Amino acid sequence: MTIPRLDPSTVTIGRAMARSRRFEVFEATCGGRAAVAKRVSADSPVRHGPERLLQREYRTLHRFSHAAIPKPYGILDDAQSGAQYLVLERRAGRPLSEVIAAGMLRRGRLGAREWEDSTRDIVLQLGAALAYLHDHGVLHNDIKPANVIVHAAGDRIMVSLIDFEASGPSDAGTPQYAAPERQTDGQQVDERADVFSLGVLVFELLTGMCPYQAVDPDASRAEKRAWPAGGGSTPDRLVPAMHYLDMAQGSSEHKVWPAIRRALDPSPAMRPASIRSFLGELDPALVLPSQSDGPGPLLAVVLVALACAALVLPVHDSVVLRWLLGRTELTLCAPALERLARTVCKGYHAGDPQCETRLRRLAAPVECPNRVQQLQTCLRKR
Repeated sequence: MTIPRLDPSTVTIGRAMARSRRFEVFEATCGGRAAVAKRVSADSPVRHGPERLLQREYRTLHRFSHAAIPKPYGILDDAQSGAQYLVLERRAGRPLSEVIAAGMLRRGRLGAREWEDSTRDIVLQLGAALAYLHDHGVLHNDIKPANVIVHAAGDRIMVSLIDFEASGPSDAGTPQYAAPERQTDGQQVDERADVFSLGVLVFELLTGMCPYQAVDPDASRAEKRAWPAGGGSTPDRLVPAMHYLDMAQGSSEHKVWPAIRRALDPSPAMRPASIRSFLGELDPALVLPSQSDGPGPLLAVVLVALACAALVLPVHDSVVLRWLLGRTELTLCAPALERLARTVCKGYHAGDPQCETRLRRLAAPVECPNRVQQLQTCLRKR
């Protein structure tokens, strides 16, 4: 396949956006279109034929036509610097890693850190993109929040999967997210390696914490063997995260932790066999068509968001609110919500000293009118 060589007069390289182990990424325009430009960094560990990495990524992306996968435009040879750039479509939005770090998007679609509609929508779109890759015989090999771009499109979150530089057979990905077999020389790797990485990402999306920290391959493998499949106690730093997951299970008919635990098993044979299987274990509603179901974008199966998913609340508040909506007639706005906070916390969360404080935040003057409208909508839908 001949890779297009871009006319330098049609490409503008802008400010630096990001830097990985091997690449530097810049804002760019290409023929008036928003783009990104990637080049091999000067201190990259790749010493021989670094341009092959760019060409390989172009060839990988060129094969695909999927709403969540950016399109490649071509290769730019910069005569002034001698550098070679891969120029790609730039997707609007921000990395999922930034969203997770922020905790929540104010008035956005990513609300409580639990298994709600916004979380389900992100996981479904990402899973659909990965299943599409696997159907075409390609592993991503570096699934992590920094490689997922999310942006609001009306009342929906849209997801893009970026950074295919590690899609080759010899790449190990990012240690904290990589499957143990990917960190072991000579071990066969298949789509279950991406299942592992997606499991790590879902854990982090739900809890705000990555379950693994080690960077050295040997230490990383040992860490993944020890927990959760090893039967050892939960590391101290993950105790709050497991509390959030327990809350997610207690407030949902879907038991997400057993599915995540299986995905994080260090043995590929013990994991779900495919992305489709993992999604089905996470939530029966996350059903993707098989490759034999015919052509068409897999994103057509993305769920319709429910009216109540717009509530941007910490996890405990969401649990109590669902209880309120199901069992209590609400006289809405600040005075009523304060009374309800006292009543509900006394009878429903007596052991939680912060319950009333959290619920009273619902009555903040700036937020209350918006909450009232949302709750009224939810009540009318019941």
